[in-house]
Amino acid sequence: MLGNNARFTSLSGQKSSVHLAFLGWGQGLSYGKSFVPLFQTLGPVPMIHLNTTSGASKKEVVTPAQIAAGAGDTYLIALNQAISQWGSGIYIRPMAEMNNSGNAWSGFTASGAPKPGHSPADYKKAFARIYLILHGGTAATISAKLQALGMPGITQDLPSNPFPRLRIDWNPLAGGSPRIAANAPQAYYPGRAYVDVEGVDIYDEAGGAPWAATEDLYKL
Repeated sequence: MLGNNARFTSLSGQKSSVHLAFLGWGQGLSYGKSFVPLFQTLGPVPMIHLNTTSGASKKEVVTPAQIAAGAGDTYLIALNQAISQWGSGIYIRPMAEMNNSGNAWSGFTASGAPKPGHSPADYKKAFARIYLILHGGTAATISAKLQALGMPGITQDLPSNPFPRLRIDWNPLAGGSPRIAANAPQAYYPGRAYVDVEGVDIYDEAGGAPWAATEDLYKL
């Protein structure tokens, strides 16, 4: 649930235990309320969406390719440590709707032109890096997995945040915008080894909602 929790409950009669917040890259570490106090405002189960943009400027500050190359590790390591300190259930939703051209981290423009540093391959590596760092473990174990995917390793051991206490959510747009084969959700799927929860956003569109495309995602 995103927004005013009390108002939502009063209008719908439904009490949600999972509360969503969108964080700009660096938020919780270099600006804004720090991670754990923020989590406390979203309890009992926070869901944190990670943007690649700055909360202040709304400009992209890191690309998926840069995350894959390790440029975002300082932020991800701080988030790993905060999740450990939180010590309770939490969802992390990195760069959702990656196949929606309206998002900075999307792979294609609205016209279907590919965006350098944002390809589906870049996204999959970035997602896997986020997954491995946030779940934590020894530097040797994490580095071996990163290097097997063609990415640089890390140099420090990290607190372990195991599933199901931490759940990493892969969340595409069902049909894709633009609706081209290269921008289909499946092109961005990093593999089951790097996904804890699979979600999908589906909207009514001209010609009807893309139900068939949604059903195809359950085959991944």
